[in-house]
Amino acid sequence: MSQVAALNNSPAASGAGVMPTATSVPDRAPTKQVRSDAEVVAVAASTEIKPSNVAESSAPTREVVAKAAEQIQSFVSSMGRNLDFSVDSTTGYHVVRVTNPETGEVVRQLPTEELIRIARSFEQLNAALVHQRA
Repeated sequence: MSQVAALNNSPAASGAGVMPTATSVPDRAPTKQVRSDAEVVAVAASTEIKPSNVAESSAPTREVVAKAAEQIQSFVSSMGRNLDFSVDSTTGYHVVRVTNPETGEVVRQLPTEELIRIARSFEQLNAALVHQRA
């Protein structure tokens, strides 16, 4: 008998065995173990929770930050620009300036100079208004 004839005569080809019949379904469905709320709470309360050091392991180190800044600097330099990172002494904001190396002109600054001036004025206003102790 050829392979084609054997496939045509198989139960799958004739439709038999495609849909389970009532006799092929198990008599009983598997039973789940039902626990009371008190048992679930007791199991949860007795589970040991191990301390995690996720914050320590995900916190960037100075070396990682320095390497990332170096990579960004080299990328920006390849585009004919300089990148300057600094911290504003009054507000504590991290300031990034993109400058044209030929002219020294600031092409872009984040945060903007206007925002830094507003933040400085809030610092001065806050110092002038709040002289009380809690």
